Amino acid sequence: MNRWLIDLGVEITARDVKTSEVISIRCRFCEMGRDENPETNDSDRKRQRTTKIQYFQPPWRSDSMRRHVETQHCLRFKEYS
Repeated sequence: MNRWLIDLGVEITARDVKTSEVISIRCRFCEMGRDENPETNDSDRKRQRTTKIQYFQPPWRSDSMRRHVETQHCLRFKEYS
């Protein structure tokens, strides 16, 4: 879990009161907004990009977290890595 916090730029937002287990994580890159993807033409989009912050909950899937930061925050994540 600690490795995800550093590698993927996420932070813990909620823990279980009794067991102290993590129950919610959010993407810290979403606070700064989403990047324009250089591989796609955003003028052809049918919908506007969302401004909501992405939250992740159990079961933890690091591949979905990585896919999120690589597609939605491609420029900032490359700089961060």
